[in-house]
Amino acid sequence: MPPPAPPPWDGDEDLLDDELLDEQEEEWVEVGEDGAPGFRGALFSSQAAHYAAYRPLYPLHIYQRIYDFAAVALGRQPGHSSQELAIDVGCGPGNVAVELAKRYAQVIGIDSSQAQLDHAFKRPNIRYIHTAAEYLGSILPPQSVDLVAIAETLHWIDHRKFYEQVRQILKPTGVLAIWCYDLCEFRAMGEHQTAAGLAQANGLMRAFTYGTMGPFWDDRRQYIDKKYVGLEPTQGQFKVIERDDMEMEHIMSMDRYIGFLSSWSPYAAYRATFPRKEDPLIELRAQFKQLLAVTDDAAPSLRVVWPVFFLLARQPVPW
Repeated sequence: MPPPAPPPWDGDEDLLDDELLDEQEEEWVEVGEDGAPGFRGALFSSQAAHYAAYRPLYPLHIYQRIYDFAAVALGRQPGHSSQELAIDVGCGPGNVAVELAKRYAQVIGIDSSQAQLDHAFKRPNIRYIHTAAEYLGSILPPQSVDLVAIAETLHWIDHRKFYEQVRQILKPTGVLAIWCYDLCEFRAMGEHQTAAGLAQANGLMRAFTYGTMGPFWDDRRQYIDKKYVGLEPTQGQFKVIERDDMEMEHIMSMDRYIGFLSSWSPYAAYRATFPRKEDPLIELRAQFKQLLAVTDDAAPSLRVVWPVFFLLARQPVPW
């Protein structure tokens, strides 16, 4: 069976064409029958290798925020919560699962893309399951999980079904940790990078993200811009819900930064739609090099900062 066509776009408005979208809904939007992965898995499968190689890792302070919140759920000092089983939802190649495995006795990573799981990192206390986030209760016993972690994924799934599944599998002391990073920006790496150059490079990045790539983002990208407003769990599901904002920073080479952009799902859709057009990353790289005074593409020369926002929930209301 050939892969599904790229998502249909209205060329005049640069928005999803609802009528055409309905025709391909089973392939592009919904989870399949009985939890079989649908469009969301297919969307990221073609990018699995780049995703594993280039997506930024979360620094330790991101995880420590979650661990501290989990400790409070048990009324203990930070760093001493129950750490028997953690679930990494939408695990991709397992970047989060690997970090959780340093703290939790067992970690299960789940993803709707088998290609992503084929590139997943292996550890003795990690196992991976190919399934959809909306069906956690079919693979995990009730009240068996200490932590459900879901990074960069909530906007892709049916959040209402997901929250009901999480309430079912979490222990009474269990915690749900949701987080996502938004559009990154360049900051000064040294005196050779001027304020004007940085401002122009960040403007160029916004133009690439919302202009060149704009028509190829899935419509759910808007929830990232809104920091998941409208997707939050309710107090009818969890008694304690907190929001938080942090940053993560990486020093990167130009090669690695362009590799990160090549891992984007809209980039894959753009290239599939316009296979004969020049790769837009070629010109983008050239402009970044000039604006940011980069002379060696392989050398660490870029200071890149991402805003990270959190939704943290504990004390699940009995299911």
